[in-house]
Parts: sequence; C-alpha cells; structure tokens
Amino acid sequence: MLYAAHAMQRLALEPIHLMAATGQMLLQPISQASTLRPAQASLEMLSRLTRDYRKPVFDLDVSEQVLDETPFAQLLHFTARDRVRDPQHFFLAAPLSGHHATLLRHTVDALLDHGAVTITDWRDARTIPVEAGRFGYDEFVDHLIRFFAVTAQKAERAPHAIAVCQPGPAMVAALTVMTRDSLPGRPASLSIISAPMDTAAAPTEVTRLAAARGIGWFERKVIHRVPFTEPGRGRRVYPGFLQLMGFMAMNPERHMEKQRTVFFDRMRGDDDAADRVVEFYDEYWSVLDVPAEFYLETIERIFQNRELACNTASHHGTAIDPGTVTDVALQTIEAGSDDVCAPGQTQAAHAILSGLSDDRRDHLLAEGVGHYGGFAGRRFRESILPRIATFARRHAG
Repeated sequence: MLYAAHAMQRLALEPIHLMAATGQMLLQPISQASTLRPAQASLEMLSRLTRDYRKPVFDLDVSEQVLDETPFAQLLHFTARDRVRDPQHFFLAAPLSGHHATLLRHTVDALLDHGAVTITDWRDARTIPVEAGRFGYDEFVDHLIRFFAVTAQKAERAPHAIAVCQPGPAMVAALTVMTRDSLPGRPASLSIISAPMDTAAAPTEVTRLAAARGIGWFERKVIHRVPFTEPGRGRRVYPGFLQLMGFMAMNPERHMEKQRTVFFDRMRGDDDAADRVVEFYDEYWSVLDVPAEFYLETIERIFQNRELACNTASHHGTAIDPGTVTDVALQTIEAGSDDVCAPGQTQAAHAILSGLSDDRRDHLLAEGVGHYGGFAGRRFRESILPRIATFARRHAG
C-alpha cells in the first residue's frame, strides 16, 4: 500500500511540476533581470521538489557500447580517450544500493584518461517483470563472473577491477569462485574502495542498525511490491524512494542547507555555483528499486553474519575460501572521514584474501575525505586515481 500511495502522489504532483517548469522556461530569456530572479529561483525550487528523477545518462565524450545484458543488468563499455598512451582496461563494479551506475559518472570520466572502462549498469527492479525470476546475492556474484569473462574478451590484457562500496565482498566471492573453477576472465589486480568487507572492524550507524534488527524486521518494514503502474508489477523490492529517505535522514541539515544555497545563489546571479549543486542532486535524487532478495541477503550475509570475515562464505550453497586466491594483486582504499564504510572495514580485505604475497598488496587511507570523495571529486583525481593507475600498471597482466 505504501508504494501504491507513493505512485499516486507522484502522479498528483506531475501537473505542479509541469506548471513550475513551464513558468521557468518562459522566464528564462529575461531571467538575468534582477527583479525576476526571485520568481525564477522559486519556480526552480518548486519544479525540483515535484519532479520524478529518472535514470540519468553518462553522456561522456567517448563511444559507449553495450557488451552484454541480462534482465537485471547491462555491461557498458567506454573506449579510452585518443590521447591515452598504453591504455589500461578497467572493470568497474557499480553498487546496487539505491543509486544508478551513473553515480560513478565522474569516476568513469577520470578513468578514461588512463584507459578503457567497462561498468556494471544495474537495472531498476521496478522495470523488471516478475517472470525474469529472482535476483539475490549469489545471482549478483554470477553477474560479476559473467561480466568479467565478457570484459576479458574485449580487453587486450587482463583488466584491473575496481569495486566501489557494496560490490566489494561480492567481487572477492566472484574471484574465489573463478579461481576454484579455473574460469576465464580473472583480473590481474583489484582495487576495493570504501567497501564493507568486515563491518565489525569499524562500526558505524549503518552497521549498528543492520546488526540490531533481525532480518524479519527489515522484511516487514522496507520491502514492498511494485505497483501495477510499472513493468515490474508484483515484484518484491526495497523501493528507491525509501532508500532516498534513509540517505537524506543521515544528514538532513546539510541537504536542506544545500537547497537554500541554490536558491540564494540564483538570487545573486551566481549560476555556476548553483549549477554545481544542482548537478550533484540530479544524480543523488535519482534512485532505483533493489530486488528484495538481494537487499535482504546482503544485510544478512555481509552485515550480520560477516561471512567473508568469519570464513563461512558460500556460493549457491557451496563453501568458498578466499584464501585460495593467490594470483591477483589487491589494493584497498579508505576515506578517512567516511561515515558509511569507516576506515578499517575495507582494509579487512587483506586478511580475507590471506593467500596473497606482500608484494601484491597496497593500502591507502585518504585523510579528510568523505565517502563520495573516495571515488569522485578533486581529491580522487589528484591523489587516489594516480595511486590506482600506478598499481594497475605495476600488476598488469
């Protein structure tokens, strides 16, 4: 019922959004007049508050190609920029935790200065018919294995894999299965950025909530069925709008202040400053529904049972041992001011992948950097990305 009520609210707000957007457009030719700036700014705020934020596009300055697709995801490939000499190939695993893969647009853009990029582009579960079947944690690992093989066929050398946040544990599980079964496509090296490899290593509010509640509580409180207005009608999901409410609730004062900043920047005519904030929130407010099985199994297996850290991990019911992986170089990157995956959680991957030699390991703690700064922004480009590129070249296949 909650999801259906939300869908009806979106429909009810659409005329208001269209009215505000139309008024904004009509005022645009004369918007630089100081007397009209309050009206223009007010209409923009109303338009943004009533808008339904759908999936953005990457819109990068290189060619984009779909290499592979399933009902649940597609694998996108971006060619390296022409000026890049001796390009690397990066396999970028985007998180399936509320935002679209385009949240990593700036990450992809930065990597293209060093080589080609393939990225997992997870589909919004509300668009996936029930007939497509279930999608849980093991199916997520299956997709990584499949996409690794496709990427290896496209790349001229073994790629460097990068897992941003949530896919970190699944990436290690995929590599373990590929090692055990001698599957093609294994990367030469792996960078894990701000991922919950062992949530007990550095508890946060996120990990405390996950540990304090039984899995039944999460199922009752946040799992809903997609309404009949969407192609995925009847599918059980963790709705994107609930996830967005959770994101916003972690720091509501900061988000409100950012919106006030946009309004007053428009009033002053400082459109560049306002546009930077608007660009961020256009992406931040674009969320997707996560399949219920995947969400609940991630909570249980990663946050509650800590399977990798406790050496109880499995794949489709068969035990797996990450300690058997010996031929992949591992780099862990943590943001010093990360309140989502606190420093220590990601570095734990080195203990999990216990079979690697010391010359195949690297760790970086980026002091003063927040969660999103670990994979985007100035500090990422200036200090984190060069470390990743150097590591990838050192261990290139």
